[in-house]
Amino acid sequence: MVDGNAPSVDQPGDGNELDPAGSSPVANAAGVNTEAAAAPDSSEMEVAKTEEEGVEQHGEFVEVKGVVEGDDAADEAEEGGAPAADEGKPPREDYYEEYIEYKPLPAEEVEVAYRHIDVQSEEMEPVVVNEDLTLYKARVPADAVARLTGDDEAGIHDLIPGVYEGGYKLWEGAIDMCAFLCTEYKLGKMLETTDGKRVLELGCGNGLPGITMLMAGANVHFQDYNKEVLKEVSVGNALANLQRLPVGRPRPSMRFFAGDWGLTGQFLTARGFGGHYDIIVVTDSIYDLDSQHHLLECIKQVLQPPHGYVLLASPKAYRGIPGGTEAFRDLVETDGIFEVTTKFTEEHPETGAVREIIKLAFPSSIVPYFL
Repeated sequence: MVDGNAPSVDQPGDGNELDPAGSSPVANAAGVNTEAAAAPDSSEMEVAKTEEEGVEQHGEFVEVKGVVEGDDAADEAEEGGAPAADEGKPPREDYYEEYIEYKPLPAEEVEVAYRHIDVQSEEMEPVVVNEDLTLYKARVPADAVARLTGDDEAGIHDLIPGVYEGGYKLWEGAIDMCAFLCTEYKLGKMLETTDGKRVLELGCGNGLPGITMLMAGANVHFQDYNKEVLKEVSVGNALANLQRLPVGRPRPSMRFFAGDWGLTGQFLTARGFGGHYDIIVVTDSIYDLDSQHHLLECIKQVLQPPHGYVLLASPKAYRGIPGGTEAFRDLVETDGIFEVTTKFTEEHPETGAVREIIKLAFPSSIVPYFL
């Protein structure tokens, strides 16, 4: 997931906890570097070039291999990110400071090769959403984060800002969203009620909300910050659950995209997906104010007016961090493009932490302009 931050289903919390490299002296109590974590300015976000490498067909899926490249630092990110050990790794606190100042990862499409995945195998585990819907997700190896970052110690953290954004973990907001989608669209036992809808899940991680829509007939695009998360988790989860559909049921299309939100909107727009999506789903991805700005700009580029809308699940506020739905609502209302409504609220009985699902929609006043 991109910029993920919420209590993990694997490691339950009180609704607003995580450990983003929290042992570092440069991080505050919530694990976020408050001094060194500066947002890149507009010049750093500028896209230098678009490189097309052709189109490939794999069964039902068509993949376009390409990349939107940023500056030199972004190019280096694609080649590995963390400094190699033989380059003289700085002290631990400086090492994570270097991570946090990392430039946005380039946006790219990740190839999909169709393969059979047995949901009953030891590599998969069930996730019960409600009495009608059980999904399956991959069991993530304990060293997954360490392999991604090239740092054996990184695996103990839920996220490392600018390098790994929590996509391997299953966060509580994803379950909230799956249950809400089942209720909102009256989904049950994989009924076909969203046929033809064009859905984008931003910061997908395990991708369960997008998979819920996929199994109900929607065509879904999945996006995550880390392409490794997509390859090792998201793709397999989608294929495994899709294979459970009854024989003869049409298989919706799916595609996978990686990279920073600051570049993803441009990348998708350049490939014909500007103003394309009927529904955008986001869960547990707005812990950081800078990333909220990037998310909103991405949404404005790819959401279809006038009837497209966004469903976003997150804690209302995070302890010690200025993110959450409350801050994001303020940002959206100040921007003035979307109207915001609350669709779901649940308060933790002991801590009082509040989880929400909010909806962003175009105002009804613009509808006549699209008739």
